[in-house]
Amino acid sequence: MDIASEALALRHLRSVGIVDASDLTRWADAAIESEPHPAVQLLDLSLYASRSDFSPEGALSELGKEANASKAWALFCGALLHVFLASLCADSDVARVLYWEAVYGGQWFGMPEPEMYAFWDDIDLARDGVYGDLNAAKDRLEGFLRRHGEHELPWAVRVLRS
Repeated sequence: MDIASEALALRHLRSVGIVDASDLTRWADAAIESEPHPAVQLLDLSLYASRSDFSPEGALSELGKEANASKAWALFCGALLHVFLASLCADSDVARVLYWEAVYGGQWFGMPEPEMYAFWDDIDLARDGVYGDLNAAKDRLEGFLRRHGEHELPWAVRVLRS
């Protein structure tokens, strides 16, 4: 279990609404079971992640300090792939997440790839009938996520809607 890389990926997945407090609690519980001497931040997440007065970002940030950015990126893309495949209407949302990751210069995982800027427009403009083929745009997005994503995630991914 690569706790640091998983924590970095989970922190970002939480910031974009793909995981919630209950997901963090389950992950922390599994990490505690696998570690002979779990970090106090794992214990905090396990006990307090679902409390409204607790902010898990600090614990995830501390746990993710020594993260392998490439591994965290693969976990992040793998989670986006699961969301994309699980929901017929998630394509634009997933593309939007990648767009903003690129706009912010890859602050979480490193330098963005140029195609990350185009998915959101390609999908929405094709869906609106302005130009392009929606299925081709979705295929390009899926291909990107499959190339970059970890296919076996260490946690379950649900599609969250607010």
